Amino acid sequence: MGPGARLAALLAVLALGTGDPERAAARGDTFSALTSVARALAPERRLLGLLRRYLRGEEARLRDLTRFYDKVLSLHEDSTTPVANPLLAFTLIKRLQSDWRNVL
Repeated sequence: MGPGARLAALLAVLALGTGDPERAAARGDTFSALTSVARALAPERRLLGLLRRYLRGEEARLRDLTRFYDKVLSLHEDSTTPVANPLLAFTLIKRLQSDWRNVL
């Protein structure tokens, strides 16, 4: 069956189905409802894209927080008295003044 024959068969089916005005109106209502639903897909796709970007950002932020936590935890485990060493004391003060602000 070629494309012309398919088109003719489709037109014949449509012509037979349009004899009943109530059926035609029902098909029109169904078509408009389906069109409305189909139009709602595009905004949902955009929302999904935005949500994906947000989740990736949050995952990156969580990785950064985990790295910061592990770094500070290792500093506390390695040294019993961090203030005895001036360099460690300086890094402690810097962490408390700037790094923790960025975390919170």
